[in-house]
Amino acid sequence: DSLGNIEWSQNYGGSDFDNLSSLIETSDGGFLLGGQSRSKDGDVGGNNGHWDYWVLKIDRLGKIKWSQNYGGSENDQLTSLIETNEGGFLLGGWSYSTDGDVGGNYGERDSWLLKIDRLGKIKWSQNYGGSKNDQFTSLIETNDGGFLLGGLSYSTDGNVDGNNGSSDYWILKIREINETNILTPLISPFKIYPNPNTGQFIIKNPNQIIEKIQIY
Repeated sequence: DSLGNIEWSQNYGGSDFDNLSSLIETSDGGFLLGGQSRSKDGDVGGNNGHWDYWVLKIDRLGKIKWSQNYGGSENDQLTSLIETNEGGFLLGGWSYSTDGDVGGNYGERDSWLLKIDRLGKIKWSQNYGGSKNDQFTSLIETNDGGFLLGGLSYSTDGNVDGNNGSSDYWILKIREINETNILTPLISPFKIYPNPNTGQFIIKNPNQIIEKIQIY
């Protein structure tokens, strides 16, 4: 309470490592907890490989309403989250994965942004960065309906304009991603990412020469 007396105490997790890195009070009077997990039991529903984003929605007394993990087969770690004006949530952090819930990777560690609805269902997923290590550590919604993302970057390419030496502050302003801007996957062995996207995407085809592609 306001005098420091404990009102309630609760722990959450599974049999492996589970770390809390961000939490917010939500508009329904409960809380959203976010971090990373290596567990696949207990309060954690599963694991995609190594560390996953792990998000836990609880009520005002600490009772779990839902639990969800997100990620790919490599390390994915959540560092920040917010509730958006329309009632969903935006999760930010970093990822080494190129599969699962992560659409792709520009190289080494990418900043990874995930939009979920109020029940934890993924609305869209997007990674940002260059060929070096990049990560988000903070994010806010702006009054024009977009988002401002802050973190650090070692890259000089991709979504990063340049580098002054070692790691730089990296600020990225984005608009809300249109959920209809989703590309139909090409026939294997083609890979296309990020998906959904904001008008820029990568097509990889390791085995054949691409002569012409039409996108509708």
